[in-house]
Order: sequence, then C-alpha cells, then structure tokens
Amino acid sequence: MAVLGARGFIGSAVVAAAQADPRVSTVRPVYRSGSDSGPDVVTADVRDRDRLRSALDGVDVVVNAAHVIGSGPDLAVNEVGPGLVAETAHAGGARCLEIGTAAVYGRGPLRGGAEGDLTLHPDSALSASRAAGEARALDAGAVVLRPMIVVGRGDRWAVPAAAAAAAADPREPTARVSAIDVDELARLVVSVALAPDLPPVLHAARPRPTLLADLLGAAGYRTPPGAGVEAHVRAMLHTDRWVDADLAWALAGWEPEGPLVGAASRRWYGSPAG
Repeated sequence: MAVLGARGFIGSAVVAAAQADPRVSTVRPVYRSGSDSGPDVVTADVRDRDRLRSALDGVDVVVNAAHVIGSGPDLAVNEVGPGLVAETAHAGGARCLEIGTAAVYGRGPLRGGAEGDLTLHPDSALSASRAAGEARALDAGAVVLRPMIVVGRGDRWAVPAAAAAAAADPREPTARVSAIDVDELARLVVSVALAPDLPPVLHAARPRPTLLADLLGAAGYRTPPGAGVEAHVRAMLHTDRWVDADLAWALAGWEPEGPLVGAASRRWYGSPAG
C-alpha cells in the first residue's frame, strides 16, 4: 500500500494504521518532493506523472492524501493531482482511494443524505479545487472517501477554528455535525481499501451526528487571545452539517467505539502545539 501525503495530518495516520494492520504486507509512505531525502525515502509531486509512476510501481493499493489548504496556484495540487494519481494507479493495476472532503456539498444545512442523494455545491475556491480533483479521480476509476470534520492529534484547523468562533459568540453552538477522529478515519481507509466491490463514493464519519457543543467541550481547546474568526466559521456553529455514513462502516465490518475525543486528543488540544 502506497500513501501519498504521508507526512500530513491524515496521511501520517493512514501510514500508521496500515503498518498496524496484519493484512497489509508492505507500506510505502510517499512524501512531497523535496521534503525528505535518503536512499530509502520515496518522494513524488502529484502533478508529475513520471515521478508518480516510479513512486507507485508495484503496489496493489494507493491512498492519496496529498492536498493543500491554501489559495492561488497551490490549488493545482488539489485540482490536477488526484486524477494523475488515479490514472497512474490504474495503469499499474492498483486500486486507488482518494481522500476527498464533504465540504464539496457546501456549507449547508445538511441533515442526512447518503452518497447518491446529495449534490455538489462547492462555495469557495478551496472547495471547488477539491471537487475538481475528486471528479478527475472518479473519472480515472478511484474511490473517493469524503469526511466532514476530522479531529484528533494533529488537527490545527477544525477544532481551533470552531472554538475561536464559539468564544466570540454569546450563544452556545446548536449545530449537529458529521465528525470522525483521525485515527478512526485512518483505520476506516485501510479497511475500505481491502474490501471488495466498492462504490465510487463513500462518506467517512461516525455513524451518528455529534453536537458541536459537545465536541468542543470534550476537546477543551484553549483559544489564544486575538484569534480571528471568519464569517463562514461563525455560521457553522448554528448550521447542521451531517451525512449518512452507514455504507462505509458496513463495508469496513466494524464501527468506532468510545468517545469521539479520547484522552490522546484531549492532550493534543490542551497542549501548546495544539
């Protein structure tokens, strides 16, 4: 199994989950070109077909978690990379899983809905770039997994942004959201990667929606003074955004147990690094 974006928030968790799964004989982390060096380090730019062909040679499964959160020319990584990764995987006889995002459905409200019931409404340049990349990956035969909110160790976006918005809003958050811990997501990715007869799109979230207020309370993230709040994040506090994710768990053959925000995640959010 090759994992692109192996140093990122989700990619590093997928590498660890694959290494811990006895059904996966070999795990090949693939890092961004120029980010690592050494004789045994595999690097590739997802926009470079030749480098991809070399990096993915001989693997049975490819997981693409190489994406950017930014703007401008950097978004080409999201737009072009997924299609090239999927085409390269397919040419080598490998299955490809693209880590997509439920942000392509827009900012809501969303109250349920299975994979085939929802239409795409990307409402930012970033979401539009992800939707374009997903479309190219699907055209090339990839399976797309769409998480909504991913939390846990390494999260520097979801909980910090929501917590800053909540700190600036006198009302308690009322939204219900689809969320998943990054380690649960990683195990789900590996399980789905090894399952037969996959549909083209799967939602990746805990089976039941989570109250955002409960999520933030459990995380206990301390918002630093002066943290900025974007308008769409403030609106998220009171806008339901949850989807039906039962199909992915049925294919995986297991469901997550215990609290969404466990002890390790609480330590992360309570630490200066979080």
